[in-house]
Amino acid sequence: MNMKVIEKIVLVGLRKKRRYLVELNDEKIYLTGKSFSILSMLVLAMKLDGCGWLHASEMDDLNNFPRYSFRLKKELNLNGFESHVIENDCNGNYRINIHYENIDYVGQMMEKFGNAYINDQMQKHNSIIF
Repeated sequence: MNMKVIEKIVLVGLRKKRRYLVELNDEKIYLTGKSFSILSMLVLAMKLDGCGWLHASEMDDLNNFPRYSFRLKKELNLNGFESHVIENDCNGNYRINIHYENIDYVGQMMEKFGNAYINDQMQKHNSIIF
């Protein structure tokens, strides 16, 4: 099976049961809450500073983050997308390797998601919310 390279991400955040909507290359997929949360933090970090590196401790309990990161990658693979778009520098820092201009999100839906980190970042940088 040929895996699709992720070139564009739109975090929509619309909830369907226990999953949240993301558009990857204009294809709609639903991720579990934790995977959506991790992806959202990585995407926001890249969108806000163009570099995107976040330490695992900023995103979740440091001991659990590798497991959550693995689950996100697995969900991407199950939906036919390559997971190597999530980078790790071997020092506990992670980022999403997509140019910040190819990242968007629906601010109203993201605010409803309820993640403290995401809400804080959106309040600090509300000028990029559309």
